[in-house]
Amino acid sequence: MKEAEVRRAGPAGEVIRGRPGRQSIENRAVLQGEIRSAIAMAYELARHEHVQNREWIALALQQLEEELLRTEGVLGGPRAGEVSAGGLEAPLDRLRAVTADAGPVVGAQIGALIGTVRAIQRRVDWTPARSLRPALGIALATAGAAAVLGALWRRRR
Repeated sequence: MKEAEVRRAGPAGEVIRGRPGRQSIENRAVLQGEIRSAIAMAYELARHEHVQNREWIALALQQLEEELLRTEGVLGGPRAGEVSAGGLEAPLDRLRAVTADAGPVVGAQIGALIGTVRAIQRRVDWTPARSLRPALGIALATAGAAAVLGALWRRRR
């Protein structure tokens, strides 16, 4: 086992390996429940807006629902460490743009949904490995170049 890894027991007694700071299975289950709740809210609001013939609002809600479903699916699967809430930004922006068209009551409900999704975004465990890959490549290339230049410099002496 590497130093950066931690072992802990899951609810079924299985051994879970991961890095410190990663969400435990229990935390992921709670987060999945919150995401499912937001999915249900988006679905019900989209149905209401569809009945009211405000398809542009229903479409924005459906797009948010689809992205939440994707996020929840990744979080619950074997690639849970790869989950990212970055894909929620565009649907949230579209939804925020049409919220005023929904009226005060439904607009307030959409505002609550947006607040819930923002809270979910903050809770999602970001995976730093993806963002560090380009920097790691640059660092390795720089180290390699420094080694070559150092060897050439030593030969000249």
